[in-house]
Amino acid sequence: MAWRAAKAMSDAMFGGTPERSLEAIEAAAQSIALDRSCALAWHVLSNTHSWRVFMAWAPDRDTELAVSRHAADMLLSLAPNDSRSYFQRGIVQQMAGDATAGAADMRRALSLNPNDATVQFYLAYVEAAEGNTGRARELAEQAVRISPKDRWVGTAHLARALCAFIDREWQALHDWADLAIQAQATHPIRRVLMIVFAAEVGDQPLLRKHLGRLQAAAPDFIGSLFRCDYRPLHRPEHARMLLDSLRKAGLEP
Repeated sequence: MAWRAAKAMSDAMFGGTPERSLEAIEAAAQSIALDRSCALAWHVLSNTHSWRVFMAWAPDRDTELAVSRHAADMLLSLAPNDSRSYFQRGIVQQMAGDATAGAADMRRALSLNPNDATVQFYLAYVEAAEGNTGRARELAEQAVRISPKDRWVGTAHLARALCAFIDREWQALHDWADLAIQAQATHPIRRVLMIVFAAEVGDQPLLRKHLGRLQAAAPDFIGSLFRCDYRPLHRPEHARMLLDSLRKAGLEP
């Protein structure tokens, strides 16, 4: 049952399907009812609720975050020395708006398992979000060397795209965002970065293409950025840059 839940979670994340996320949650809950010590089921429950919040699919953001946090705490109690436990709690902290605590958990996860490519992919993204572009690039390159064909390799490309945006390197932004989208086409922040690129260089056909794809997968995601429900860039000056670029694209709260 837990593996069925994990498959449904993966389908939701890579297919952009909120229905599959609900199936993942139901299967994970059934697995936990059978065995409360099933770490995989707690991981799926936490991660899927966090993903629904990230995608702006959650009708009650606070409730889903609370469930995600509880599941992450249960996972940590079951596997306190596992890097993935801190990794998952870090995701929840990030989604709850506590960037400092989230980054600390991600760094703790990496210290527990320096060879975990998944942790490195996501930590590269977190470091980019924090504005630590040099560290983000270093982690992204290292993670790709460790696991170049990993399903989550696009997160390293996303980190590089964020770095390019912060540094106003438009061609690099386009190229890294394009690679990130190829790896996970329904991931909304990747489309946002391509929309930003298109707005900055004045490419209206490209802008419309990616806006349409974004709205099909996560119709309220732009709204979540303007409401500051989700903060892909943590430094105020970088956050303002992103919202200014979205306004340049003709998008408003």
